[in-house]
Amino acid sequence: MTNRPWFPTIYLDKCDCCNGTYKCVNFCPHGVLEVREDDVSVINPLECIYGYSACADLCPKEAIIFPRKEIVSRSIKKKSLLHPIICKGCGKKFL
Repeated sequence: MTNRPWFPTIYLDKCDCCNGTYKCVNFCPHGVLEVREDDVSVINPLECIYGYSACADLCPKEAIIFPRKEIVSRSIKKKSLLHPIICKGCGKKFL
């Protein structure tokens, strides 16, 4: 697995766990997020698909933040880490 600086940051002070429904955790098809001690945690950051931030779109409290794409893109291109990946959930191709 290639190290990619693309994964969410969860702001627990904003997160209300969707009143116990954990929408982001249940949505993520790559197992990036998990519930630990009643909080959402990033447990598999390298499984997150570069450019894919649908879990953040689901969050009504805006508690999930991703790095800015242009900064990450520059870093990845410099290190030649950019490669295609297909989402296990939707089948869409991402770089």
